[in-house]
Amino acid sequence: PELLNGDEPVSTLTQDFHTRLDNLLRTLVHAKPHFVRCLRPNIRDSASEFDRSVVVQQIRSLQILETVNLMAKGFPHRMRFRAFNARYRMLAPFKSLSRCDEKAVDDCEIILDAFNRTVNESPMLQIVLPINTDWAHGRKHIFLSEGARQQLEQIRHSKRTESATLIQSVWRG
Repeated sequence: PELLNGDEPVSTLTQDFHTRLDNLLRTLVHAKPHFVRCLRPNIRDSASEFDRSVVVQQIRSLQILETVNLMAKGFPHRMRFRAFNARYRMLAPFKSLSRCDEKAVDDCEIILDAFNRTVNESPMLQIVLPINTDWAHGRKHIFLSEGARQQLEQIRHSKRTESATLIQSVWRG
């Protein structure tokens, strides 16, 4: 039962901690922070000593090599599957998407296939942005090249504008 102080419940230390933690996590999610990875050169933190095995172990555990490879291939943007689907699902045919979390990767691939067809069918898009439009997907994220992100945003914007015009014409019609 809740503790009462007159008419208001008394806040416990645990409740305060959870509230502050939730607020901090919300702030971090919305801020999309970048982190600097620091590697220890050795176990003793000696400035004059370099222990290769300690550094290699840190690089493997932090998955730095995978990140560097993705960046080298030109995939600077990453989005979680659900966020990608929520933002770009309008680019794919409505009935082809499953819209369930278990098939989020499949939905991403359907959206990206529809994106590819749109880019290939529209020579104007190829002239405006003749840059790398590749993507890759990992276990939790979809990785996009800058060109792919720009074209996805351009197509999304035009699709939303067309939809708004259609809704307005039907409403006024």
